[in-house]
Amino acid sequence: RQSAECPAAQRGGLMKCIVASHYGGRDAFGSIFSVAMDRPRPVRGKGQLLLQVQACSLAPGDVRTLSGWTKLVQKPAFWPFVPGGDVVGVVVETDPDCDKFEVGNSVVSRFEGTPLGGLAEYAVVSTQLSGLKPAEVSIVDAAAVPASVTVALLIAKAWVREGDRVLVIGGSGGVGSHLVQLLKRAGASYVAATSKTHPALLRSFAVVDRVIDREEECWHTLAEFKECPFDLVFDLAAPGKPNEAWGHAKGILKSGWHGGRVVP
Repeated sequence: RQSAECPAAQRGGLMKCIVASHYGGRDAFGSIFSVAMDRPRPVRGKGQLLLQVQACSLAPGDVRTLSGWTKLVQKPAFWPFVPGGDVVGVVVETDPDCDKFEVGNSVVSRFEGTPLGGLAEYAVVSTQLSGLKPAEVSIVDAAAVPASVTVALLIAKAWVREGDRVLVIGGSGGVGSHLVQLLKRAGASYVAATSKTHPALLRSFAVVDRVIDREEECWHTLAEFKECPFDLVFDLAAPGKPNEAWGHAKGILKSGWHGGRVVP
């Protein structure tokens, strides 16, 4: 099967995109980003699709890459580079070895390795990390979920055991808001979640049994949790600081001997 190609995907063309010129945190994004009008369109490689980008979202992985926090393992190959890893776009060139997609399909895709290439008119994406966008989901909503949903699915599958009582600290963020909706499907019997900024969002999910507004309650001092401790605690509020959650959770988490686990 030959690769199908639209006129818009003619090789050698130029495109408009946003580029980052140097490292900087979220407060510096206004100074490190600029618009480029003459970047070469990316060329599709084996196992890839070429998309005309409709929407792109910036996830925590983008922030880590742009800030330089993870540059030992996750960094752009050169500067300036086009950031953005989660995209929705229309297929303009297919992979001849993959029959899942056709020219004109609206596709949702997440980044592989380092998030880059999405804030542009055209982007190349992996066929293995792409899927057809459901017709009932808007372009913007679809672009917001690829990385977060993937992580939520993976950790729910890896850690949840049948009948677990689960607490999600930071349940209203990107990963957390999806994770809380997947836990009972993965086998959890009870789901509690905390939020400092969006407790109302958590209350809108029928599968969340208890919502803790961190502005009003302290999750690790609640008598109801001490009386009936958790099997599993996910800490999504302080990633990279396992001792913080572990120290606070001791009073409301089952012992390791009885299956208690903390996932930082």
